[in-house]
Amino acid sequence: MTVPSIADADVEKSRVFVRVDYDVPLSPDGTVEDYSKLEVSLPTLKLLIEKRAKIIIGSHMGAPGGRLNRKFSLEPVGVMLSELLDRRIYFPDNSIGDSVRKITSDMMPGDVVLLENLDFHRGERECYDEYARGLANSASVYVNEAFSLSDQKRASLVTVPDYMERLYAGLNFHNELGALNRLSNPEKPFVVIAG
Repeated sequence: MTVPSIADADVEKSRVFVRVDYDVPLSPDGTVEDYSKLEVSLPTLKLLIEKRAKIIIGSHMGAPGGRLNRKFSLEPVGVMLSELLDRRIYFPDNSIGDSVRKITSDMMPGDVVLLENLDFHRGERECYDEYARGLANSASVYVNEAFSLSDQKRASLVTVPDYMERLYAGLNFHNELGALNRLSNPEKPFVVIAG
Protein backbone atom coordinates (compact mmCIF):
# COMPACT_ATOMS: atom_id res chain seq x y z
CA MET A 1 0.00 0.00 0.00
CA THR A 2 1.35 3.40 -0.95
CA VAL A 3 0.08 6.60 0.64
CA PRO A 4 1.74 9.93 -0.15
CA SER A 5 3.75 11.27 2.78
CA ILE A 6 3.38 14.81 4.05
CA ALA A 7 7.18 14.97 3.84
CA ASP A 8 6.90 15.34 0.05
CA ALA A 9 4.05 17.89 0.00
CA ASP A 10 4.15 21.59 -0.75
CA VAL A 11 1.77 23.02 1.83
CA GLU A 12 3.11 26.55 2.25
CA LYS A 13 0.28 28.88 3.31
CA SER A 14 -2.22 25.99 3.01
CA ARG A 15 -4.63 25.22 5.83
CA VAL A 16 -3.92 21.64 6.84
CA PHE A 17 -6.29 19.50 8.93
CA VAL A 18 -4.23 16.99 10.93
CA ARG A 19 -6.18 14.14 12.54
CA VAL A 20 -4.28 12.89 15.59
CA ASP A 21 -5.02 10.63 18.55
CA TYR A 22 -4.74 12.77 21.68
CA ASP A 23 -6.94 10.53 23.83
CA VAL A 24 -4.61 10.87 26.82
CA PRO A 25 -5.09 10.34 30.55
CA LEU A 26 -5.49 13.41 32.74
CA SER A 27 -4.42 13.68 36.38
CA PRO A 28 -6.96 14.69 39.07
CA ASP A 29 -5.74 18.30 38.77
CA GLY A 30 -6.56 18.26 35.03
CA THR A 31 -3.05 18.10 33.57
CA VAL A 32 -1.84 15.57 31.00
CA GLU A 33 -0.36 12.54 32.79
CA ASP A 34 1.13 10.78 29.76
CA TYR A 35 2.02 12.85 26.73
CA SER A 36 3.59 10.10 24.60
CA LYS A 37 0.73 10.40 22.07
CA LEU A 38 1.54 14.07 21.69
CA GLU A 39 5.23 13.31 21.19
CA VAL A 40 4.40 10.88 18.37
CA SER A 41 2.75 13.71 16.42
CA LEU A 42 5.52 16.28 16.97
CA PRO A 43 7.67 15.41 13.92
CA THR A 44 4.69 15.92 11.61
CA LEU A 45 3.62 19.15 13.33
CA LYS A 46 7.16 20.54 13.34
CA LEU A 47 7.55 19.68 9.66
CA LEU A 48 4.29 21.50 8.84
CA ILE A 49 5.44 24.53 10.84
CA GLU A 50 8.75 24.47 8.97
CA LYS A 51 6.83 24.23 5.67
CA ARG A 52 4.83 27.33 6.71
CA ALA A 53 1.47 25.58 6.72
CA LYS A 54 -1.53 26.71 8.77
CA ILE A 55 -2.17 23.75 11.06
CA ILE A 56 -5.59 22.72 12.37
CA ILE A 57 -5.48 19.72 14.70
CA GLY A 58 -8.49 17.48 15.38
CA SER A 59 -8.75 14.78 18.04
CA HIS A 60 -11.15 13.19 20.46
CA MET A 61 -10.62 12.42 24.13
CA GLY A 62 -12.61 10.05 26.30
CA ALA A 63 -16.20 9.16 25.51
CA PRO A 64 -18.42 12.21 26.12
CA GLY A 65 -21.25 10.61 24.15
CA GLY A 66 -21.69 13.37 21.60
CA ARG A 67 -22.31 16.02 24.28
CA LEU A 68 -20.26 18.86 25.72
CA ASN A 69 -18.55 17.61 28.88
CA ARG A 70 -15.71 19.79 30.19
CA LYS A 71 -14.20 16.74 31.89
CA PHE A 72 -13.13 15.67 28.38
CA SER A 73 -11.98 19.08 27.11
CA LEU A 74 -8.77 19.11 25.09
CA GLU A 75 -7.70 22.37 26.73
CA PRO A 76 -5.06 20.66 28.97
CA VAL A 77 -3.72 18.94 25.87
CA GLY A 78 -3.39 22.34 24.20
CA VAL A 79 -1.39 23.62 27.18
CA MET A 80 1.00 20.65 27.01
CA LEU A 81 1.26 20.86 23.21
CA SER A 82 2.14 24.54 23.50
CA GLU A 83 5.03 23.62 25.81
CA LEU A 84 6.24 20.80 23.55
CA LEU A 85 6.15 22.95 20.41
CA ASP A 86 7.28 26.11 22.23
CA ARG A 87 4.59 28.18 20.55
CA ARG A 88 1.11 29.51 21.12
CA ILE A 89 -1.73 27.09 20.41
CA TYR A 90 -5.06 28.68 19.48
CA PHE A 91 -7.96 26.84 21.08
CA PRO A 92 -11.52 27.62 19.94
CA ASP A 93 -14.42 26.51 22.12
CA ASN A 94 -15.73 24.12 19.45
CA SER A 95 -14.63 22.00 16.49
CA ILE A 96 -16.99 23.60 13.96
CA GLY A 97 -18.95 26.83 13.67
CA ASP A 98 -18.34 30.56 13.75
CA SER A 99 -15.52 30.63 16.33
CA VAL A 100 -13.54 28.06 14.32
CA ARG A 101 -14.19 29.87 11.04
CA LYS A 102 -12.99 33.15 12.54
CA ILE A 103 -9.78 31.70 13.99
CA THR A 104 -8.89 29.59 10.95
CA SER A 105 -9.57 32.39 8.47
CA ASP A 106 -7.20 34.70 10.39
CA MET A 107 -4.34 32.16 10.60
CA MET A 108 -0.82 33.02 9.52
CA PRO A 109 1.73 30.46 8.21
CA GLY A 110 3.07 28.43 11.14
CA ASP A 111 0.01 29.05 13.34
CA VAL A 112 -1.42 26.03 15.16
CA VAL A 113 -5.07 25.59 16.14
CA LEU A 114 -6.25 22.71 18.32
CA LEU A 115 -9.98 22.15 17.90
CA GLU A 116 -12.11 21.23 20.91
CA ASN A 117 -12.92 17.52 21.38
CA LEU A 118 -14.47 16.17 18.17
CA ASP A 119 -16.58 13.74 20.21
CA PHE A 120 -18.56 16.64 21.71
CA HIS A 121 -20.61 16.26 18.50
CA ARG A 122 -22.66 13.13 17.73
CA GLY A 123 -21.74 13.69 14.11
CA GLU A 124 -18.15 12.53 14.73
CA ARG A 125 -18.88 8.97 15.85
CA GLU A 126 -22.04 8.65 13.76
CA CYS A 127 -20.26 9.97 10.66
CA TYR A 128 -22.74 12.72 9.85
CA ASP A 129 -21.96 14.33 6.53
CA GLU A 130 -22.97 17.78 7.80
CA TYR A 131 -20.47 17.55 10.65
CA ALA A 132 -17.72 16.34 8.29
CA ARG A 133 -18.37 19.29 5.97
CA GLY A 134 -18.12 21.62 8.96
CA LEU A 135 -14.68 20.22 9.81
CA ALA A 136 -13.54 20.24 6.19
CA ASN A 137 -14.52 23.89 5.69
CA SER A 138 -11.48 24.98 7.69
CA ALA A 139 -8.83 23.34 5.47
CA SER A 140 -7.94 22.10 1.99
CA VAL A 141 -5.25 19.54 2.88
CA TYR A 142 -5.81 16.45 5.05
CA VAL A 143 -3.12 14.62 7.03
CA ASN A 144 -3.85 11.41 8.90
CA GLU A 145 -1.56 10.97 11.88
CA ALA A 146 -4.01 8.78 13.81
CA PHE A 147 -2.86 5.33 12.67
CA SER A 148 -4.27 3.63 15.78
CA LEU A 149 -7.78 4.90 14.97
CA SER A 150 -7.80 4.36 11.22
CA ASP A 151 -9.91 1.22 11.43
CA GLN A 152 -12.77 3.20 13.02
CA LYS A 153 -15.70 4.83 11.29
CA ARG A 154 -15.55 8.47 12.35
CA ALA A 155 -16.39 11.57 10.36
CA SER A 156 -12.88 13.01 10.79
CA LEU A 157 -11.28 9.83 9.46
CA VAL A 158 -13.73 8.59 6.83
CA THR A 159 -15.82 11.49 5.53
CA VAL A 160 -13.68 14.62 5.94
CA PRO A 161 -11.05 13.36 3.44
CA ASP A 162 -13.78 13.27 0.76
CA TYR A 163 -13.96 17.08 0.97
CA MET A 164 -10.23 17.77 0.84
CA GLU A 165 -8.16 18.69 -2.21
CA ARG A 166 -5.12 16.66 -1.12
CA LEU A 167 -4.60 13.73 1.26
CA TYR A 168 -1.38 12.67 3.00
CA ALA A 169 -0.09 10.33 5.67
CA GLY A 170 1.69 11.90 8.62
CA LEU A 171 5.30 10.90 9.27
CA ASN A 172 4.44 8.39 12.01
CA PHE A 173 1.50 7.01 10.01
CA HIS A 174 3.82 6.54 7.03
CA ASN A 175 6.34 4.69 9.22
CA GLU A 176 3.61 2.38 10.54
CA LEU A 177 2.50 1.57 6.97
CA GLY A 178 6.10 0.82 6.04
CA ALA A 179 6.34 -1.67 8.92
CA LEU A 180 3.15 -3.39 7.76
CA ASN A 181 4.31 -3.48 4.14
CA ARG A 182 7.42 -5.39 5.23
CA LEU A 183 5.09 -8.19 6.41
CA SER A 184 3.94 -8.87 2.84
CA ASN A 185 7.14 -10.84 2.21
CA PRO A 186 9.00 -11.16 5.51
CA GLU A 187 12.34 -12.77 6.12
CA LYS A 188 11.73 -16.04 7.95
CA PRO A 189 11.48 -16.88 10.74
CA PHE A 190 9.64 -13.84 12.05
CA VAL A 191 7.43 -12.82 14.96
CA VAL A 192 4.55 -10.35 14.95
CA ILE A 193 3.38 -8.76 18.22
CA ALA A 194 0.07 -6.91 17.98
CA GLY A 195 -1.35 -4.81 20.81
